[in-house]
Amino acid sequence: MPNMSSSSRRSASSGFTLVELMTVAPIVILIIGGFIGMIISMTIDVMTTQASNQLDYKIQDTLNRIEHDANSALRIHAANPMPLAAPLGYDNNTQNFANVSADRGHMLIMEIPLTTASPASPSRELIYQPNQPHPCHLPEVKANSILTGTVIYFIKDNKLWRRTLVPADLPSSACSTPWQQSSCQPGISKGSNCQSDDALLIDGVSKDDFVTTYYQDASSTSPSATATSTSSDAATRQTAIDATGNIGVSLKAKQTAGGRDVEVSGSLRFNRGQKLTL
Repeated sequence: MPNMSSSSRRSASSGFTLVELMTVAPIVILIIGGFIGMIISMTIDVMTTQASNQLDYKIQDTLNRIEHDANSALRIHAANPMPLAAPLGYDNNTQNFANVSADRGHMLIMEIPLTTASPASPSRELIYQPNQPHPCHLPEVKANSILTGTVIYFIKDNKLWRRTLVPADLPSSACSTPWQQSSCQPGISKGSNCQSDDALLIDGVSKDDFVTTYYQDASSTSPSATATSTSSDAATRQTAIDATGNIGVSLKAKQTAGGRDVEVSGSLRFNRGQKLTL
C-alpha cells in the first residue's frame, strides 16, 4: 500500500475536535455577550446623555423666559388680580391662581405691560388706557396709565405651563390692540375668553419641583417666609411680596431614558422691573 504523504496526513488531521469546540464555544459566547452588553451600555449612556442635555436646555430656556418676563414686571402678585371667565381658571373654569398652595405648589404671577408687538420686536410700543386723562390720539397719551396683563407660571399634570391673561373688556380699555392674547389649556375650544394655548415649557415637573422664594434684595440670604406661607391669606402674602425686590426660582425636572432616571435642576435670582421703559 502506498504511503500517504506528510501533507495528506496534515490535511486529514486538520480542524477542531468535539472537545475543542465544546471548550471554545462558551468562550466565544462570553466574548459576544460582553460585546453586546458593551454596545447596549454605550447606547443607554448616549440616550441618557442626550436626554440630560435636552432637559438642561429646556430648564435654562424656561429660566431665561421667566427672567425676561420679570425684567418688565410691574408687580408680583400673591393671587391673580384679574377676573377670570371660564376656561381661564386653573381648573379650566374660574378657579383663581395663588402664588402658593398646599395642593398645587408654587406659582409665579407677574403683572406685565401689554405691547403692540412681540416683546422681542424693536418696534413694539406700550399700550395706554384711553382718557386717563388724555385721549388716545394725543401725544400726551403717554402720560396715561399703561394697559397691563398677567403672566402665570404654574404646575399642572406634572408639567410647567405659562399662561397669559389680558383684560376682557378690549378694545374699550386700550388705545391699541395688544399683541398678547389670553391663553388656556391645549385642547380647549377657543373663543372670546381664550384665544391661544398655554405655553408648555417643560414636562416631568411635580408641584414640589418648582419653587419661588422672595428676598428683600439681591444680597439677602434669608427669604421671606410669609410670602410663601400656605397659612397666610393672599393679602398678608401680598404685603410680604411687595416688601421684597429680589426673587429666586428653582426648577427640577425628571425623565426616563434607556430605563434610567434622568434628573436636571437649575435656579436663578433676579430683580424685577428692570426694563419697563421701551
